[in-house]
Amino acid sequence: MMLLTLCLLFLVDFALGKVNTVANCGKRLAPQGRIVGGKIAKFGDYPWMVSIQEKNSKGTFDHICGGSIINENWIVTAAHCFNKSDPASNYRAYVGLRSILKTKEKTVQRHEISKFIIHCDYDDDGYVNDIALVKTTEKIDIKGSGGYVNGICLPSGATTPSGTATVIGWGLTKYNGSMIELLKEATLPIVSWQTCKQIYGDKNSEFDYIQVTPAMLCAGGQGEDACQNDSGGPLFQTDDKGVATLIGTVANGAECAYKHYPGMYMKVSAYLSWMEKHMK
Repeated sequence: MMLLTLCLLFLVDFALGKVNTVANCGKRLAPQGRIVGGKIAKFGDYPWMVSIQEKNSKGTFDHICGGSIINENWIVTAAHCFNKSDPASNYRAYVGLRSILKTKEKTVQRHEISKFIIHCDYDDDGYVNDIALVKTTEKIDIKGSGGYVNGICLPSGATTPSGTATVIGWGLTKYNGSMIELLKEATLPIVSWQTCKQIYGDKNSEFDYIQVTPAMLCAGGQGEDACQNDSGGPLFQTDDKGVATLIGTVANGAECAYKHYPGMYMKVSAYLSWMEKHMK
């Protein structure tokens, strides 16, 4: 009961503290030169993007999820990317990637994971509180990355995003389809929580098992969406100064780009206090 109470307190109280991000968070610093639909992103456009990889039966690592760099030590992603009983050594984080298949290019940093923290009130049936933090063993090198690695900004407090947002990932091109090599991006309309809850809660919906809570964001539903292996990746908005702020992390939804059903994201502003507590 104490654990549940603490989880609820961290979810509701947005003002306990501020999560430490990097000085130039959310900026594209590189020299210019899972997504269903969308387009190929330019290399260096999204330096906060992370590939979370898991050890397979052959002892090599495969991409399973996306993530976002918060600062030199921490990454935020989805809880369902991890098996609670696995050691942290079963997972790695890659940053500065041009191609998901080319992990030895000079811009790439491979980071061992010292621990992953799954939200204490995560429900893997309805994907409620589907958020996790990853701590790297060594610091992520942002200053020496040539602009190809950077952290993303976090919301300053409780916010309700509107308009459109960008999602990026290396996920499947369609439900149960093939994974792409190069990072893709898509611009999605944000759907209000009330509308999203109504869509998924309809008694005739085949996805009525999905719980839509106030700690979620919905986006898409018009042919472009995140998909399998995009989980944990960023949904963000960019201001008129070119600074990107993370507003959501890819969670569950109705398969991929399912007509009229928006994708589901964890609302980052709802978890700032939880993040701040565990990143101390």
